[in-house]
Formats: sequence, C-alpha cells, structure tokens
Amino acid sequence: VAWYEEATDLQPENPDLWFELGLYHVIATGDLCAAYQALNQSYTLDPMSGRWSPGGVLDVAREAVDAGACE
Repeated sequence: VAWYEEATDLQPENPDLWFELGLYHVIATGDLCAAYQALNQSYTLDPMSGRWSPGGVLDVAREAVDAGACE
C-alpha cells in the first residue's frame, strides 16, 4: 500500500493511481473505507471514465460506507 500512497503523493491529479489504490484496498486489505476514499478521488478527477459502472467497485465501497462500515 505504501507504493500506491507514494504514487498518489507524487501525482495527486492522476485518477488511475487513485483507482489502483482503491482496488488494492478492496482486494488486498478489505478496507472499504480506505477504498471509498481513493475511488471517490479517482471519480472526482475523471467522472467520465469507462471504469465507473452501476454496481461497480465505487458503488460497493459507497454502500459499505453508507451502511456504517467506517464508524
């Protein structure tokens, strides 16, 4: 995770890095709160990307956050 976090520090306007960080959190750590933060940043930077589909990874992370996963 340190590599991804360093990459986003070096290129904070790169939506691909934020997306990869979010996926890492979903797959490797299961931390949907951290995943949502990274994926939402990616979406904010590139909302028209083809990676955003209904029911996709961002929606899954958002639903977990809304359900109280981060409390």
